[in-house]
Amino acid sequence: MSSYFKYLGSIIQKDGEIDSDGNHRIQAGWLKWRSATGVLYDRNILLWLKEKFYRTAIWPVLLYKTECWAIKRYHAQKMTVVEMHMFR
Repeated sequence: MSSYFKYLGSIIQKDGEIDSDGNHRIQAGWLKWRSATGVLYDRNILLWLKEKFYRTAIWPVLLYKTECWAIKRYHAQKMTVVEMHMFR
């Protein structure tokens, strides 16, 4: 028997936690980051334009369907750490 299942794009765990769904969102964000490296690492593109691109293309992927999560500090910290790693 599985301890989680996917329903309408969300991962629902048996114990009611959101760890699997959070990890899935983080993986999706990194996937989008890797697909956009051509823009983000190009030296000819201005820094403020890269930031705008990040805020419109990558950040929404990380936050998709998270507005109704009952998060803990651990989950918020994890998302912050991912964002800081991406900025480096």
